[in-house]
Amino acid sequence: MQKAAMKKAIASAFLSIVGVVGVAHAQDDAAAEATTPADSNGADGLNGGASAPVSDPTSGADPKDATSPDAAAGSSQDAQSSADLPTIPVNTTEDKSVPTGDSAVHNRVIEEIVVTAQKREENIQDVPISIQAFSAEALDARGVQDTSQLAQSVPSLQFINAAGFQLIFMRGIGTDNPIPSADRSIATYIDGIYLPVGQSVVQGISTVERVEVLKGPQGTLFGRNATGGAINIITADPGNQFTGEVSSEVGNYNDHQLKANVTIPVADWLSFSLSGSYSKIDSFYTNINYEEQPETNRAARLKVHLQPFDDLSVNLTAFHSDYTGASAEIAENTNPSPLGRLLLISPQPDDYVAESDFKVQGQSNQNFYYGTAAYNTPWFDIKFLGSDIQARTPYTSYDFDGSSRPYVGFDGSHEFTDQKTGELQLVSNADSWLSDKLKWTVGLYYLESKIGLHPAHIHVAPDVINAFTGIDTSGINDLLSALGLENTPFGPEGVNLSFFGTLGTKSYSGYAQATYSFTDWLDLTLGGRDQHEKRYLIESHTDLTNLNNSGSTRLLSFPLDSATASNFSPKAVLGFHPADNSLIYLSYATGFKSGTYNIVNIYRAPNYIVPEKITTYELGTKTDFLGGRLRLNGALFWNDIKNLQTAYISLLAGGTLRFQTAGAARTRGAEFDGTFLPFPHWNPGLALTANGAYVDAKYTDFKHASGYNKEGLFLSGVFDFSGNHMVYAPKLSGSLGVVQTIEVPTGNFEVALDEYYNGGFYADSPNLIHEHAYSVLNARLSYFHLPWDMRATVFGRNVLDRRYHMQRFQNDFGVMNALAPPRTYGLMLDWNF
Repeated sequence: MQKAAMKKAIASAFLSIVGVVGVAHAQDDAAAEATTPADSNGADGLNGGASAPVSDPTSGADPKDATSPDAAAGSSQDAQSSADLPTIPVNTTEDKSVPTGDSAVHNRVIEEIVVTAQKREENIQDVPISIQAFSAEALDARGVQDTSQLAQSVPSLQFINAAGFQLIFMRGIGTDNPIPSADRSIATYIDGIYLPVGQSVVQGISTVERVEVLKGPQGTLFGRNATGGAINIITADPGNQFTGEVSSEVGNYNDHQLKANVTIPVADWLSFSLSGSYSKIDSFYTNINYEEQPETNRAARLKVHLQPFDDLSVNLTAFHSDYTGASAEIAENTNPSPLGRLLLISPQPDDYVAESDFKVQGQSNQNFYYGTAAYNTPWFDIKFLGSDIQARTPYTSYDFDGSSRPYVGFDGSHEFTDQKTGELQLVSNADSWLSDKLKWTVGLYYLESKIGLHPAHIHVAPDVINAFTGIDTSGINDLLSALGLENTPFGPEGVNLSFFGTLGTKSYSGYAQATYSFTDWLDLTLGGRDQHEKRYLIESHTDLTNLNNSGSTRLLSFPLDSATASNFSPKAVLGFHPADNSLIYLSYATGFKSGTYNIVNIYRAPNYIVPEKITTYELGTKTDFLGGRLRLNGALFWNDIKNLQTAYISLLAGGTLRFQTAGAARTRGAEFDGTFLPFPHWNPGLALTANGAYVDAKYTDFKHASGYNKEGLFLSGVFDFSGNHMVYAPKLSGSLGVVQTIEVPTGNFEVALDEYYNGGFYADSPNLIHEHAYSVLNARLSYFHLPWDMRATVFGRNVLDRRYHMQRFQNDFGVMNALAPPRTYGLMLDWNF
């Protein structure tokens, strides 16, 4: 019924749009005949009177040619200075058909944006990739404050919270477990630097210039672990003018936020920006056994821009953040398994009241140091990127059995990630050979990292020790006492099993991509990446420890194995421009996700899973209609996946989590996104947005799989999940939005409504845990006071207070659920100077 209703709603929406287009077109024709001189230039579309006039960073060059002489100086930079070269090029020609008062109205969700998805600056409509990009203004207009909220603006994108870590899925492809050695299928980058694992994928939007979401495998230019796509975050460069911004937010659940940034020019060749943020909000959950700590985030960033001479530009960035909180780790056991019922665990209500006996809390911090240097030569542009990233999780804990009984608790203390990268890029420019026909990029990339747990602890009560480990506890107390360990662990309170695991990685790759224009209407892009990688275990053992962790003895040591892998990822794209403002492309691309070891082990050796490979075929179109007032982009895609990496959670499997692979899987579907200015003459402030996706994602070969049966019993290697739906892949998803800007004498009002629909999905490979369909409505009302450059916004998120889950999984004790945030609301103030 819900699917039928959704399909009916989509059909009605399309019919409504068609009708509105016809009416608007007729009304506009009449208005144009009455008011428009013959030389009005037709600037009434996405680039016209509905947008505030700002300077064009391509300096009048053809937006399809990012290597024009005026743009060449910045062609190798990830982002232009927000003060010098804004990233939203619009037509600055006055639209004489629009009255002067209306022409000042600017709807912030409508924009032309330049992206660097192919390592060079290009108009987003000329890039033969399924991509959505949002400037800082557009993100603010949509109410997006961090990357996880992009899911409601990007079809088929899903963010899943798992034990305090974010898992990202796109077009049904993602990583379904949060442990450090499990690489993400959706690669996240900031200023061209790869961000490791789950601690760092959710980035705040403060000081961000734009965010690009690339769909489908990006194996050629982005490389490892981008089998499902990539999220590219570009921060604003310091400009040559003194500017700043201060914003604050208050809301329910004792929500407090403060953000500030300032740009200070020191000399013509030197400037820097400094930004900081602080947020604190109470937990949405009430734990009747422990008082939950609020979620607190602190972050600071320093970015220095140097340009000692015209052809050399250097950016240096230092970033620090830390987080404390508990909401992400709370999960309730709503459906106990047979083992759970045997241990007298009662089902908990699926609400915001938890009964955890284990103090649930988390803490993490990150330090990023990275830089880019770009040098423009008469033949090509040279760019170097380097980074040193450190992520720490000093403490994270949750109640493994999800009940009020003291059976199993997990403490992931001392999780760490250390990563260093270096990349060299050579990019053609306007002076390169055959620059009018040929654009090319070549590069070399190196990554070295260490990730691990040193250690993590699992606290197990005596009642369940034998069931999970098979270890006879009789006599161990005497042994530990003889070893001098105090507070012997197998007393009434149980035992701590401490497991240590560290994984090292070294990865080398070289890549090249070139686009040749046979004519003005036909392009061919060919590319490839050759990658070599080694992964090796540095540490892997399990200790028995006192409950206070003051003493320990070695229980098990595991072999320190290693594995190497090589891969070549080719790409081919044919681009066809049948008319102005129109692109049709057909692409073939591949991707590679590293093989890895499981480092979360208790009494079984780490298991290695082979690399995951993906091949995709895509037919896409990007088109502007009605003089640019209607933009509609869409794609049909088919992905074939080999050795799909997945996991299950069970202490019976030898640790808290175990890897396994599906021999083959496939995802196929269609998606679109569009923006529409229905009445640019008599209501230029009105904009409509829509996006949607249909995804059919299934395992096609998943024999001899491990998991849980319908009764909740874990069985190893006996299932055939072939034909089951892949996890976190809703068949239908999408959103509709409307933004109305209304001009008043001292500024303007902005009213925004958007509703996101998710058709439901399975959260496990056996397809036993199903998330129901849900929708989320958000609303915002803003007033911009132009004389003071100040904005006040009243907002509501999930205003209808829908109940849905941000996390669902099954373990030996039952099905664990964690609800997404309920209705939240508040007031934001923002001042620019």
